[in-house]
Amino acid sequence: MYFFNIILLLNVDGVFTIVVVMIMNYIKRSTNGIEISHNGTTNYLKIGIRSYIDKLCIDNLSTFEGRIDAVKKKFNIKHKVPIYVDKNCILFSTRSIRDYDVIYFNYFEIIEQVADGDNCVVYFKDGTYISVNQSYKVVRKQILKTEYILGNL
Repeated sequence: MYFFNIILLLNVDGVFTIVVVMIMNYIKRSTNGIEISHNGTTNYLKIGIRSYIDKLCIDNLSTFEGRIDAVKKKFNIKHKVPIYVDKNCILFSTRSIRDYDVIYFNYFEIIEQVADGDNCVVYFKDGTYISVNQSYKVVRKQILKTEYILGNL
């Protein structure tokens, strides 16, 4: 199951164009698989987080490992490597994928991140937010890594 916005555009010639845009805010583990936040709602899937991200990558003619290896080689990033899925989704994590508490955020859906004591609160375009058990500094560093990649594609 994937989560998209479908946008119907009318150009000057009167021709409609359909644009499909990924709108996922984040993916995290839950007790029975993964939790996916999108467009103000949350869905649960019985699949592993790595398998789900791999499926997203395969839909864009790559794999989870392929994206990780390419970013590592091109940008010399060794840990918590952002994953470029497509032009509307680049995922970055708060922790190692092996950590149960890992959260993968879609960079393009974030509007703000705010320190809250030892935690960080991440706000999304759809008006939702999540408090992350990770410091603002760590989240900000991951965002800067992601922006570096985007600025050098």
